[in-house]
Amino acid sequence: MSLEGPGPDPGAEETPPGAGDPSPRLEAALHYAAAGLPVVASHFPVPLRTSRTPGRPALGCSCGEATCTTPARHPAWSLTERDATTATVDLVRWWISIPDANLATPAAPGLGLVELCHRAPPHLVVGWLATHGIAAGPLIAAGPGCLQFLVTPGSGGWSFRMVEHGSVLRLGPGGGLVLLPPSRLISGVWTRWLQPPEQAGPPPDGDRLFEALLRIPGTVELAGSVPREAAKSLESGGDAPD
Repeated sequence: MSLEGPGPDPGAEETPPGAGDPSPRLEAALHYAAAGLPVVASHFPVPLRTSRTPGRPALGCSCGEATCTTPARHPAWSLTERDATTATVDLVRWWISIPDANLATPAAPGLGLVELCHRAPPHLVVGWLATHGIAAGPLIAAGPGCLQFLVTPGSGGWSFRMVEHGSVLRLGPGGGLVLLPPSRLISGVWTRWLQPPEQAGPPPDGDRLFEALLRIPGTVELAGSVPREAAKSLESGGDAPD
């Protein structure tokens, strides 16, 4: 089944995907649920009263806590990760109450996430993985320089490593929430699919992908080592970081 939900314009940061629709996040939640992926409503960014940048309001978490440790990335109300569901009645109730709620699914035995922060364009990263025998699988763009790979998790729950050219984070069972497109990050950027599950094939092995990305070279070396045909599917759609 397809897990691809409606996504925003690749260049948009402040304009919600599906602007003008009654609730594009509800539509996406129902789409994920129909594919068997449990979803829970998550907090989301809201403008703060004070901003240091004229014309661009500062954003905070909708929970209202100034010291929120996971802004725009934790369940709304008194919900927890255990409340994630595929039940239509719950999803409709949540997103009718909060149409702007982000969409999240828990990292679980069948689904994990590996996040790479790197300045290389996405098609170079995907091509480099392909040359190492790893198909990237479902892939989310989560802001400039940030790629999120949906994976089959190994034994680890959560880990984070700084590497020479960026950083790599891994979420496994019990490791937290995975935000699904279209969700808005605390930076104001909307997540979107670069490779939706229906086009990407099965998620890769999370441990193998994590270990590979710990060794990823810099942008110049990537550009010189990735054959042009290795990642043509992303070359036109992948955004180069600022």
